[in-house]
Amino acid sequence: MSKEDSSMTAFRAAYVRFRRRPDQPDRWDDLSEMIDFGGQIDDDPRIRRLPSLSQEDVYQGPIFGLRDCPGFLYAPQALSTDLQHFLSYRALSVYCEKPHTTNIDLVPPKPQEIVNNIENNESQWDLWNKIVRNEDSTEKPKTSQSTKRTFYRNFDKLSWATLGHHYDWTSRTYPPEMSSPMAPELTDLSTFFARTAFQYSDASTNTSFSFAATASIVNFYNAKSNMGCHRDDGELAVDKPIVSVSMGRPAVFLLGGASKDDVPVPILVRAGDVMILGGASRLNYHSMARLLPFEGLPPVAESACPREPVGWAGLEPVSPEDMVFVNEFLSSHRINVNVRQVFPDSKV
Repeated sequence: MSKEDSSMTAFRAAYVRFRRRPDQPDRWDDLSEMIDFGGQIDDDPRIRRLPSLSQEDVYQGPIFGLRDCPGFLYAPQALSTDLQHFLSYRALSVYCEKPHTTNIDLVPPKPQEIVNNIENNESQWDLWNKIVRNEDSTEKPKTSQSTKRTFYRNFDKLSWATLGHHYDWTSRTYPPEMSSPMAPELTDLSTFFARTAFQYSDASTNTSFSFAATASIVNFYNAKSNMGCHRDDGELAVDKPIVSVSMGRPAVFLLGGASKDDVPVPILVRAGDVMILGGASRLNYHSMARLLPFEGLPPVAESACPREPVGWAGLEPVSPEDMVFVNEFLSSHRINVNVRQVFPDSKV
């Protein structure tokens, strides 16, 4: 047995098995192993279908849990198409720009890179629009590779953005001086689903609900992206859930246990799904193994579709022109937005 094999944890072994293979980038050969909360789940003994809630201020659609993972909740197809489009547009045009922080900001621009000038329509969103227009144009500009200059901030480099309290990836803390405003729509949406999770918890019988959406990490995945095994333990309010929503390409999410030696459960995540890591599952290890193609995606079961997906009245709809560029991005990318409470209630 090699040193690598002897040190490989159960989580790592599963991650290697499910991650993207360059020779089979669009494979579906392991679909039968995945939990598909949006599919036909009646015969899957791992899944618990939870009773619907009747309160007006919580989610009332189909919601599921896992028998071996208390505190974990999954609401397939919970977000309306319009809300997915709105959040995607905001992620691409607002969440990834100042005063928020992205992975790009951690590395200074190279000499050949142009530092974006927002006043000159050089935001990442504006540049993406130009790229899509040029790709659709029959008169594409010819630029020599040797003289081509790229912009410092662009979607090709973008992996994540942070809002609210910004996480310091080196110190694994949330320094008080590092912050930006939370998007009100993310505060409203995450509070709505955190309240839903509270109603399913044992705590609802003897305590009152509280949740402060004070930090959000927005992940931007391309077809080759993945995220390794980790757990979200940098917050001081781990008694509060993490609310995670997805748009764009489907993906394979691996949900493990409290140890890397626990075998993770592979989950097929679709656009519009909402995942909640609360209770004992709040500190479970997890990862995103690979993106999946739209082609071959099993149809959504009618029993998993809410009668009225969540949508917020008053949100300005995305214009048809902007939707062209949103759809172009989502056709090859996945956007995941997760929201959490950083500090205990006494310090919020």
